[in-house]
Amino acid sequence: MNTDDPVQALFLPDELYDFQEGHFDRVIRHYRETHVSSWPEDVPGLPPLLQRLRGLHPEQDTQTHIVHLASAGEILPHVDNIEASGSWILGVSLGDERVLRLEHTSSPEEVYNISLPSGSVYLQR
Repeated sequence: MNTDDPVQALFLPDELYDFQEGHFDRVIRHYRETHVSSWPEDVPGLPPLLQRLRGLHPEQDTQTHIVHLASAGEILPHVDNIEASGSWILGVSLGDERVLRLEHTSSPEEVYNISLPSGSVYLQR
């Protein structure tokens, strides 16, 4: 982890977190997660950031699901259950750089690997 980056410096070493080994559907490994129903307004810099993200996804009725992956954590290829998670996914990558791997469901040879450096945002719908 590059601790010269102020965003990455916010994270503690992996051993100080209580990461779960595997998700119930077996597609997420070495992670911790939470759902957020509201955001604090008194955290410096947070309200403008949330406004920028809402500009990408302006619907008010959204679920906020935070997944924190360990350094060795991963989310395996899967198809999301839109009844459980909604039809939009807006991801913000913080901490170490990750790779988002997209595979076509009916053509598995059609694969896209997308680098997600810290601070990047992606939107799936």
